[in-house]
Amino acid sequence: MAEQEIDAGVGPPSRRAKLIPYAVVAGLMLAEGVGIFIAMKTLGSDPAATEAQAPGEGIVIDGQSENALPVEHPVCKLDAFNKLTGKLLLYHVEVAATIDRQHEERFKKLLELRKSTISDRVTTVIRSADPKFLQEPGLETIRRQIKFELDKVLGDDKIIVDLLIPSLLQSSG
Repeated sequence: MAEQEIDAGVGPPSRRAKLIPYAVVAGLMLAEGVGIFIAMKTLGSDPAATEAQAPGEGIVIDGQSENALPVEHPVCKLDAFNKLTGKLLLYHVEVAATIDRQHEERFKKLLELRKSTISDRVTTVIRSADPKFLQEPGLETIRRQIKFELDKVLGDDKIIVDLLIPSLLQSSG
Protein backbone atom coordinates (compact mmCIF):
# COMPACT_ATOMS: atom_id res chain seq x y z
CA MET A 1 0.00 0.00 0.00
CA ALA A 2 1.09 3.36 -0.76
CA GLU A 3 1.34 5.62 2.13
CA GLN A 4 -0.94 8.50 1.88
CA GLU A 5 -0.26 11.78 3.51
CA ILE A 6 -3.06 12.75 5.81
CA ASP A 7 -3.56 16.46 6.51
CA ALA A 8 -5.14 16.81 9.93
CA GLY A 9 -5.08 20.58 9.79
CA VAL A 10 -2.52 20.67 12.56
CA GLY A 11 0.45 22.70 11.67
CA PRO A 12 2.39 25.62 12.94
CA PRO A 13 0.02 28.42 14.00
CA SER A 14 -0.13 31.41 11.76
CA ARG A 15 1.13 34.81 12.80
CA ARG A 16 -2.42 36.08 13.21
CA ALA A 17 -3.29 33.24 15.58
CA LYS A 18 -0.30 34.12 17.77
CA LEU A 19 -1.49 37.72 18.19
CA ILE A 20 -5.06 36.89 19.29
CA PRO A 21 -4.24 36.35 23.06
CA TYR A 22 -2.24 39.59 23.16
CA ALA A 23 -5.08 41.49 21.52
CA VAL A 24 -7.61 40.05 23.98
CA VAL A 25 -5.46 41.02 27.01
CA ALA A 26 -4.83 44.52 25.62
CA GLY A 27 -8.55 44.97 24.98
CA LEU A 28 -9.42 43.89 28.53
CA MET A 29 -6.85 46.28 30.02
CA LEU A 30 -8.18 49.15 27.92
CA ALA A 31 -11.77 48.35 28.95
CA GLU A 32 -10.72 48.19 32.63
CA GLY A 33 -8.92 51.56 32.39
CA VAL A 34 -11.92 53.21 30.73
CA GLY A 35 -14.24 51.67 33.34
CA ILE A 36 -12.15 52.96 36.25
CA PHE A 37 -11.93 56.42 34.68
CA ILE A 38 -15.72 56.62 34.21
CA ALA A 39 -16.37 55.30 37.74
CA MET A 40 -14.04 57.89 39.29
CA LYS A 41 -15.58 60.73 37.32
CA THR A 42 -19.12 59.79 38.31
CA LEU A 43 -18.50 58.70 41.93
CA GLY A 44 -15.65 61.04 42.86
CA SER A 45 -16.03 64.56 44.20
CA ASP A 46 -14.32 67.82 43.44
CA PRO A 47 -11.46 68.98 45.66
CA ALA A 48 -12.54 70.64 48.91
CA ALA A 49 -12.33 74.41 49.05
CA THR A 50 -9.80 75.94 51.44
CA GLU A 51 -9.49 79.33 53.05
CA ALA A 52 -6.45 81.43 52.43
CA GLN A 53 -4.73 82.93 55.46
CA ALA A 54 -4.45 86.64 55.71
CA PRO A 55 -0.88 87.91 55.94
CA GLY A 56 0.35 88.06 59.52
CA GLU A 57 -2.00 85.42 60.91
CA GLY A 58 0.81 82.89 61.30
CA ILE A 59 0.67 79.15 61.05
CA VAL A 60 -2.23 77.30 62.67
CA ILE A 61 -1.65 73.64 63.59
CA ASP A 62 -4.36 71.62 65.32
CA GLY A 63 -6.23 74.79 66.21
CA GLN A 64 -3.20 76.42 67.87
CA SER A 65 -1.45 79.43 66.43
CA GLU A 66 2.27 79.39 65.81
CA ASN A 67 2.90 81.51 68.91
CA ALA A 68 1.13 79.01 71.19
CA LEU A 69 3.18 76.01 70.03
CA PRO A 70 6.22 74.90 72.08
CA VAL A 71 9.68 75.65 70.70
CA GLU A 72 12.81 73.52 70.64
CA HIS A 73 16.12 74.74 72.06
CA PRO A 74 19.46 72.96 72.10
CA VAL A 75 20.62 72.30 75.65
CA CYS A 76 24.10 70.84 75.23
CA LYS A 77 26.47 68.79 73.10
CA LEU A 78 29.05 66.76 74.94
CA ASP A 79 31.19 63.65 75.04
CA ALA A 80 30.81 61.29 78.01
CA PHE A 81 32.59 58.09 78.95
CA ASN A 82 30.93 54.98 80.35
CA LYS A 83 32.97 52.07 81.81
CA LEU A 84 30.17 50.00 83.33
CA THR A 85 30.51 47.24 80.71
CA GLY A 86 34.16 46.69 81.61
CA LYS A 87 35.43 48.45 78.51
CA LEU A 88 35.68 52.16 77.89
CA LEU A 89 32.89 53.52 75.67
CA LEU A 90 32.62 57.11 74.47
CA TYR A 91 29.19 58.62 73.87
CA HIS A 92 28.69 61.77 71.84
CA VAL A 93 25.39 63.22 73.06
CA GLU A 94 23.22 66.08 71.86
CA VAL A 95 20.35 67.15 74.09
CA ALA A 96 17.53 69.55 73.22
CA ALA A 97 14.38 70.56 75.06
CA THR A 98 10.87 71.50 74.02
CA ILE A 99 9.82 74.64 75.91
CA ASP A 100 6.51 76.49 76.19
CA ARG A 101 6.75 79.95 74.63
CA GLN A 102 5.82 81.60 77.92
CA HIS A 103 8.96 80.14 79.57
CA GLU A 104 11.29 80.68 76.60
CA GLU A 105 13.14 83.79 77.84
CA ARG A 106 13.50 82.40 81.35
CA PHE A 107 14.84 79.11 79.96
CA LYS A 108 17.42 80.90 77.80
CA LYS A 109 18.69 82.92 80.79
CA LEU A 110 18.85 79.88 83.07
CA LEU A 111 20.55 77.85 80.37
CA GLU A 112 23.23 80.50 79.94
CA LEU A 113 23.76 80.90 83.69
CA ARG A 114 23.86 77.17 84.48
CA LYS A 115 25.55 75.85 81.32
CA SER A 116 28.41 74.05 83.09
CA THR A 117 26.14 72.57 85.74
CA ILE A 118 23.82 71.23 83.06
CA SER A 119 26.73 69.68 81.13
CA ASP A 120 28.02 68.12 84.35
CA ARG A 121 24.63 66.60 85.22
CA VAL A 122 24.09 65.19 81.72
CA THR A 123 27.61 63.75 81.70
CA THR A 124 26.99 62.18 85.11
CA VAL A 125 23.77 60.55 83.87
CA ILE A 126 25.58 59.07 80.84
CA ARG A 127 28.60 57.91 82.89
CA SER A 128 26.44 56.18 85.49
CA ALA A 129 23.84 54.75 83.10
CA ASP A 130 23.39 51.01 82.78
CA PRO A 131 24.45 50.02 79.22
CA LYS A 132 21.03 48.49 78.52
CA PHE A 133 19.46 51.94 79.01
CA LEU A 134 21.84 53.39 76.43
CA GLN A 135 20.70 50.70 73.95
CA GLU A 136 16.96 51.38 74.24
CA PRO A 137 15.38 52.33 70.90
CA GLY A 138 13.59 55.39 72.32
CA LEU A 139 16.09 56.13 75.14
CA GLU A 140 13.11 56.57 77.49
CA THR A 141 15.07 55.91 80.70
CA ILE A 142 17.92 58.24 79.78
CA ARG A 143 15.45 60.97 78.75
CA ARG A 144 13.61 60.65 82.04
CA GLN A 145 16.85 60.81 84.07
CA ILE A 146 18.22 63.81 82.16
CA LYS A 147 14.87 65.65 82.39
CA PHE A 148 14.79 65.03 86.16
CA GLU A 149 18.30 66.48 86.52
CA LEU A 150 17.49 69.49 84.33
CA ASP A 151 14.31 70.18 86.28
CA LYS A 152 16.38 70.23 89.49
CA VAL A 153 19.00 72.56 87.98
CA LEU A 154 16.38 74.93 86.53
CA GLY A 155 14.33 74.85 89.74
CA ASP A 156 11.01 74.29 87.97
CA ASP A 157 9.58 71.09 86.49
CA LYS A 158 7.10 72.95 84.27
CA ILE A 159 9.62 74.72 82.02
CA ILE A 160 10.64 71.68 79.96
CA VAL A 161 7.71 70.06 78.15
CA ASP A 162 9.72 67.28 76.52
CA LEU A 163 13.36 66.30 76.33
CA LEU A 164 14.87 65.38 72.98
CA ILE A 165 18.04 63.41 72.25
CA PRO A 166 18.62 63.95 68.54
CA SER A 167 22.00 62.24 68.62
CA LEU A 168 23.60 59.60 70.85
CA LEU A 169 26.58 58.03 69.14
CA GLN A 170 28.65 55.29 70.75
CA SER A 171 32.29 54.56 69.97
CA SER A 172 35.13 52.64 71.59
CA GLY A 173 37.28 54.86 73.76
